[in-house]
Amino acid sequence: MPATNEALTQYTATFDLVGLSPFSHSKPLTEKKKKGEADDDFENRIWRQRLHTNANDQVVLPAMMLKSCLAGLAQYRSERIPGKGQQTYSKNFLAAVMCFEDMPLLDAAGTPLMAEHIEGERLFLNADGKRGGGVRVWRIYPRIPEGWKATAKVLCVDGLITPAKLEEYAKDAGLMIGFGRFRPRNGGHYGRFKIENFRHVAGLES
Repeated sequence: MPATNEALTQYTATFDLVGLSPFSHSKPLTEKKKKGEADDDFENRIWRQRLHTNANDQVVLPAMMLKSCLAGLAQYRSERIPGKGQQTYSKNFLAAVMCFEDMPLLDAAGTPLMAEHIEGERLFLNADGKRGGGVRVWRIYPRIPEGWKATAKVLCVDGLITPAKLEEYAKDAGLMIGFGRFRPRNGGHYGRFKIENFRHVAGLES
């Protein structure tokens, strides 16, 4: 297959993601402390609200999290597109690779991961969420065990990103960018994954 194929203008790709490390969500909270509620009581009451879930309370991988992961890898690599001078794949992945649907998560045995079954881990973190801050507080964040699974469906509308290139970037993104809190891109090791069963179909699906 040639390095680029501009005749292939759009296609969908489907692939499975399998967690190589735990996955920790950090969805922003909208819940406020009740009057007189202690900090620890508040954390114990609301920490599962940091999970991303669907209407059935099943934990999901947000669509934009996957898109950002792929775009982040393209930015990290800054690989030049053959035959395009100094142009890299960064802008192409940002603009032309799309994921529209949140992906329900399963555990290693293939059972749906429901919010009520997720355990939390208590951490002593910077109060403002930034490294080097002077004030630390106790927080509880969800911890999804390694082996989690999801199936992704991605639309690519740029012929310069061949299916082979998309698969390559998806594999590397799982190792070097990752998802969620404490992911590799931010110096951690959570949210790492591998890609299995990559397949693509040329053209838009009805």
